[in-house]
Amino acid sequence: GVTHSAVQWWQITTNGTMVQAGRINDDASVEFCAFPSLSVNRFNDVLIGYSMFSTNYYASAAYAFRSFNDPENTFRTPYIYHYGEGRYYKTFQRGRNRWGDYSATWTDPANDMDFWTIQEAAAPHVGDGQTDGNGRWATWWAKFNVTVPGNDYFTNSYQISGSSGSTNGTTERALREAGEPNHAGNSNGASMWYNWTPPSAGNVILDT
Repeated sequence: GVTHSAVQWWQITTNGTMVQAGRINDDASVEFCAFPSLSVNRFNDVLIGYSMFSTNYYASAAYAFRSFNDPENTFRTPYIYHYGEGRYYKTFQRGRNRWGDYSATWTDPANDMDFWTIQEAAAPHVGDGQTDGNGRWATWWAKFNVTVPGNDYFTNSYQISGSSGSTNGTTERALREAGEPNHAGNSNGASMWYNWTPPSAGNVILDT
């Protein structure tokens, strides 16, 4: 009774509480997802790399991304970064195609921000592609760059007067700038503010 396969994922706290969960899935059963691996960066973004199968294309390498501020229990539209190039028929005399030995996804160690994933895809087959053993596989890399605000090193900072103020800006993926002061005693804080409403008295520095 199985009609298709899907990638299922969970976010669970260290004490075992489930925060959110979901599936990367085609309800129409045209595309099949399997053999996933995932990684989470310092912003709590997630990338899942996996294989995709369909009657419309050969076994292919794909990934799906979730930003930390996307709606809960969701991933963005899957992306096939390398389509398969041939039939894959190779059972190793075990009665069914063997697939999925290689799937890995991780954050770039240089910044703990961008993602790398390596997945399998069908390579061009040999012969007619319909004889057991004709199938060939390959692994393909992909890099996913996470968008972050530009760093202007305070060239656009403003000093304003007032005892209180408000902002409708954001610190989304803000990076700490060289020379940036501690925020409320937090040595790891970072600021990236914009579209602020100036207060009426006092001195505050906002970095845009």
